[in-house]
Amino acid sequence: SVRGIRMHDTYGINLLALARSGRPLRSRLKNVQFQVGDVLLLQGESKKLERAAKDLGCLLLAQRGAVSAAQRCGVASGYL
Repeated sequence: SVRGIRMHDTYGINLLALARSGRPLRSRLKNVQFQVGDVLLLQGESKKLERAAKDLGCLLLAQRGAVSAAQRCGVASGYL
């Protein structure tokens, strides 16, 4: 779980969303136990994401550049 790994404290990254079996999880992310095949949407600096992926045995599927506040608001409103 995010709480168990202390993802932000240990790696300086944030878990924004999690999908399992192609569907987003709606429960509190900090309490979710990760499973093989989970897709995580993480936020953080590239080097920190790479370190976390290596340490946790994860595969980075894609990296995106910086996103402006206006773009984040547009994306966030699409999920509400």
